[in-house]
Amino acid sequence: MKTIVSASTLALLFLSTQFAIAGTESFTGPSVGVDVNMQSMSTKVSGTLGGTATSGTFGESAIAGSVKAAYGFATSDKSVLSFGGTYSITDAKSGTVVAGANTVKFLGKNAWNVYLEPGFLAGANTLIYGKAGYASFKGETEGVATTPTTFHGYTYGIGIRSMIDNNLYVEIEGLQYKFSSKTFSGVTYEPSGTQANVGLGYKF
Repeated sequence: MKTIVSASTLALLFLSTQFAIAGTESFTGPSVGVDVNMQSMSTKVSGTLGGTATSGTFGESAIAGSVKAAYGFATSDKSVLSFGGTYSITDAKSGTVVAGANTVKFLGKNAWNVYLEPGFLAGANTLIYGKAGYASFKGETEGVATTPTTFHGYTYGIGIRSMIDNNLYVEIEGLQYKFSSKTFSGVTYEPSGTQANVGLGYKF
């Protein structure tokens, strides 16, 4: 009887280990994906615009899109660490400032970020992860002539990813962005925002 119990225990341990390893392998290696981004961006503004003093926080919501690539490494039989990068294929609308007769739209172009993403298995086909990284974009205005200025900042958030077959996955994540302030044409801009992403990806 003890032999049968011991053999059964070893078999269960073996199967559970294989189950965990198989789940981890579902999230390791190279992958690419596309995201639909639901953005809520805002910009804190202060300074003089067209001779008119202005200050306040101006925001705008929009739907955008981005592409990404990542590589995941197993750090244990239940955890994965991924390194990746994202590039926005659409401009981010970050608010409209009205000062006297001047109407200025602030746009974020060529936005990208690189990130670390530690994740933990929540099942054979599901990963819960955190994300933190460096972010950058080129700030431009419409309505007044300015020199495009690069903003630097950081991003962080959480998400959940689930494999729907051996290679395809879907994910949902929420991110927060914060950027340093920059002054150009007499106005200081300090953008920030939140983003909810729904993504589809392919793991090689």
